[in-house]
Amino acid sequence: MTFRSTFNDTLDPLIVGVLGDDTVTVDGTSVSGVWRESFVEVNGVETTAPTFTSLTSSFPAMSHGSAVVYDSANYTIVGIEPNETGMTMIVLQS
Repeated sequence: MTFRSTFNDTLDPLIVGVLGDDTVTVDGTSVSGVWRESFVEVNGVETTAPTFTSLTSSFPAMSHGSAVVYDSANYTIVGIEPNETGMTMIVLQS
């Protein structure tokens, strides 16, 4: 077993379990993870946008334009950023 697979299979779920204090609904599926306002750059313009990070395997089949609900507010996925360690951050727009 490689370090990466050990990390992805063992530590990622543990990290999300401890730090994942938020839940969103993505296309009707509940996902636990971390919600925050993150720095983003779009066409040279720097700003912040709501983001949500969780285990890649926790997300349903999603795409740009998928519906997300957090704290009774509706959002749309405008960015999907897997980090190649088993975690994915989605960038949202209200």
